[in-house]
Amino acid sequence: MSKIVLRLMLLLGLLVLPAGCAGEKITDIPDIRVSFVATELTDAEYVYVGTKELENVTKNDFKKMMFSLDVIDSSKITDRQVIVLQLKHAANAYDGKRYWFGKGYRQDNPGEHAAHYSDEFVFYAKGLDEQAIRNIFRTSEAMVSWTTSDGERRDKTFLLGDVLKFE
Repeated sequence: MSKIVLRLMLLLGLLVLPAGCAGEKITDIPDIRVSFVATELTDAEYVYVGTKELENVTKNDFKKMMFSLDVIDSSKITDRQVIVLQLKHAANAYDGKRYWFGKGYRQDNPGEHAAHYSDEFVFYAKGLDEQAIRNIFRTSEAMVSWTTSDGERRDKTFLLGDVLKFE
């Protein structure tokens, strides 16, 4: 009986071992995650919004806009490039000063297999509905391009107005 149990354990070990050693498949397609979210300002956030040049303004006239782009790739990918058009220009191109204030962060070091881009800003949305805001940012793109192990150049483009979610 113990020989049967020993053989079963040995067989089971041989079946499990290759699955555990297989590891993660290395692909020549990066994992790209894009998020662009508009939310209402909290009372605490609204305190920092300067509104003295505006008339009849309320907290609801502003949106907090949060953009994030993360790219994770493998050693099979070379020459990764990320282009994110400045959201400030898109916001202000509509009819003047819509970008109120904000901050951005970029980490995209050559030779590393990850990149992170983010922007967070306050957007003056008075007189605009969700569709109008979407249309403003539909002119903004985030594009990731790379070269595969076969030498093929590929890219993926995201129109931020299409990615935009309202919460």
